[in-house]
Amino acid sequence: MVTQFSPKEKVLIVEETLEIRNEIERLLTEKNLTCLTAANISEAIEILKMRNNLIEANLMLYGLSLNKKEDLSALQQLQNEAPGIPIVIMIDSSQKDQTGPFLKKNIKDYLLKPINTNKLFRTVESLIIPQKDFNY
Repeated sequence: MVTQFSPKEKVLIVEETLEIRNEIERLLTEKNLTCLTAANISEAIEILKMRNNLIEANLMLYGLSLNKKEDLSALQQLQNEAPGIPIVIMIDSSQKDQTGPFLKKNIKDYLLKPINTNKLFRTVESLIIPQKDFNY
C-alpha cells in the first residue's frame, strides 16, 4: 500500500512534455502531495527562488531531453541552486543504457518513460519521509 502523504511534502516535476508532466502531477496529487511543475530548467529555478526564498521541495523529478551534455549541465545547475533536494531522472526506455553519467552526479534514482505508476510511487515513497503532524 502506498503512503498517503501530507500536502506539506512538495515534488518539483521538471518535464518538457506537457502530457507526461500533467499525468505525473495527477498521480502524485492523488497521494496528497503538493506538486510544482516546470517545463524546463529556467522555470524550475524560478520556482525554487519564488519570493526570494528557496521553496522547500522534498523531491525533484527531472525529465531528460535527448542532449546528454545539456542535461548534465542543467542537473548541475539544479544541484547548485537546491543542493539538499534529491533528484530522480526520468529517461526514455530506449536510453536506459545512458543513465550511468547521471547516476554518478548524485542522482538518487531513475524512472523509465513511459512512467510505471507503481515504480513512481515506490521511488517517491523511498525518498520522501512523510512529515508527521504532532499534537502536543
